[in-house]
Amino acid sequence: MIRPLALALGLTLSATIVVAQDDGRAERLAVAKAYVEASLQDIDMARVIAQMYQPIIDQVEASGQQVSEAQKAELQAFYEAEFMEPMRGIMLAQDEIMADLFTLEEITALKEFYETSLGRSVMTKLPDVIAAQQPMIIEMVGAKIPAMLPRIQSILAPN
Repeated sequence: MIRPLALALGLTLSATIVVAQDDGRAERLAVAKAYVEASLQDIDMARVIAQMYQPIIDQVEASGQQVSEAQKAELQAFYEAEFMEPMRGIMLAQDEIMADLFTLEEITALKEFYETSLGRSVMTKLPDVIAAQQPMIIEMVGAKIPAMLPRIQSILAPN
């Protein structure tokens, strides 16, 4: 009888310590959730998803093959059907990550900024930033990987 009581007391104390160590996470999470929901209202998810298939179109056209407007529209519809909800889900999950990484002050500042017209304007332009950087990142990685591959293989080789 003493062991179950000691175990119950230990679990209760552990739970109390975890709650005490929460350090305001619930409040950070609430503010982060409000920020994420507000920011997603202004982001054009179709433009974000377009950044996923546009490099394919560019590559096909660079090879000399013409991609018709109908093909582009079909590819767009396909990608949106496959990725719209999963991307939205991933972006909505940012609140948990933010609550773990940011302070309440940081999250509050982001939320307040994105509630302004200037902040909303910035949010609508983020897909363009991604679009501008993605080709540079792909090119840089593509150029470096062949030289890096032997070292990567060496590092990952079974001992």
